[in-house]
Amino acid sequence: MLDTAFGEVTAGEVGRSTVTLRGPDGSGVACWGDEAFHWWQVFTGDTLHGARHRRSIAVEPMTCPPDALRSGKDVIVLQPGETWRGVWGINPI
Repeated sequence: MLDTAFGEVTAGEVGRSTVTLRGPDGSGVACWGDEAFHWWQVFTGDTLHGARHRRSIAVEPMTCPPDALRSGKDVIVLQPGETWRGVWGINPI
C-alpha cells in the first residue's frame, strides 16, 4: 500500500522529473512535471474493496509536501500581482 509523498526530486536532462507506469504488456503512461514540481504523491488502491482492490494507482506532481501549510516547506507565496507557472503532462507509452 502506498499513500506516500516522494520529495526533493531533481529534474532530469530536459528539466523534468518523470514517473513511468507500465502494465504487463509493456504499455503505460509517463507522468512528468517541470522543475517547479519537487514532490510526487503516489497512492495505490490497496485499501479499496472487491474488484477495485489493487486495481489502481494515482500519481500526482506537487510543488510542496503534504502538510506544507503547517510546516512552510516549499510553499509558494505570491504577492499581489505576481504570477507562478508550472507545467506537467501525461504521455502514453
